[in-house]
Amino acid sequence: METGKIAPLLETNSTKSLIIQILSENQSLSLKELHAKLQKQKQLSYQATHKAVTEMVNEKILIKTMKTKYEINKDWAHQLEELAKLVQKNTNEKDIVKVYNYDTFGEFVSAIIRLVHDAPNPEKLPGVCITKHAWPPIGLSKQDYELLHELLAQTKYHDISTKDTPLGKAFAKTLEKMGKKVIVGSKLTSPLDFICTGNDVFEVVFDDSIQKELDRIFNQHKTLDENAINDVLQNIITKPTQIKIIHTNSEKYAKNLREKIMKEFEKQ
Repeated sequence: METGKIAPLLETNSTKSLIIQILSENQSLSLKELHAKLQKQKQLSYQATHKAVTEMVNEKILIKTMKTKYEINKDWAHQLEELAKLVQKNTNEKDIVKVYNYDTFGEFVSAIIRLVHDAPNPEKLPGVCITKHAWPPIGLSKQDYELLHELLAQTKYHDISTKDTPLGKAFAKTLEKMGKKVIVGSKLTSPLDFICTGNDVFEVVFDDSIQKELDRIFNQHKTLDENAINDVLQNIITKPTQIKIIHTNSEKYAKNLREKIMKEFEKQ
């Protein structure tokens, strides 16, 4: 695996980046061996190395072998390489790519509202969004709702949910009341959920566990009632998980995605 393919998609954390680089060049290392190699590139304590490695094991980036050595999780590496190919296919060298990580769906929703709200859009280009299921706007803080309403007042958003479910339609009505235009059920597909505003594209990678819960809830519940809301709160919003936002600033990429989505709304 080429470390060059991994580096653009890592969160800004030099210790973890170095660990990935070292383990890419050495199949597996003990904590002591890994720390020794890290110290050649960066001064840090053994405890700091242990903390970073433990976090990466919990994040399923690394795995611990029977011989108490650590190596890169091949499933994680494969996923990251696929994401790298996707980004490289749609961006140029001058484009900026960042990755943000979140531990709950609630944190993710709050963060993406702020990221999209703060993204510049001087030409007032329409915003576009495609998701498998609508991201449930449940459990937001008062400040989140205020930012969301401010965002929707500044930019017209066009959302597509590719899965046609009764609960999806119920959420669509809520989003339409907030000012969005929504299509529920579409043959249009996308490798990742994304939202695009101006020249900024925010693509979302959900952990398999949370994606399965979203599938279950949207297939099981027929109305947006108290049972559905409680199910979303308990099994989506607050449940520990891993969610990544890939933020790409690319005029070309954003334009292509916007045209793709807007064509679907022109058919309506």
